[in-house]
Amino acid sequence: DAPEEAHAALDAAVAAILREVSHDPVNLDQLCVRTGLTVAPLSAMLVSLELEGKITAEHGRYTRRC
Repeated sequence: DAPEEAHAALDAAVAAILREVSHDPVNLDQLCVRTGLTVAPLSAMLVSLELEGKITAEHGRYTRRC
């Protein structure tokens, strides 16, 4: 089913982001390279993860909160 596949792909992308964001700050360009995502979807996912309290952003660098 298409919606289920899209949800699974989104979950996989979020999991990849969380694997690459650690307690050591990482910038957007590094995350693009490491996850294979382009800037637009990656930025949207990062904002969502930040609003959920899973990551923080300071000076253009992302770190994990949990």
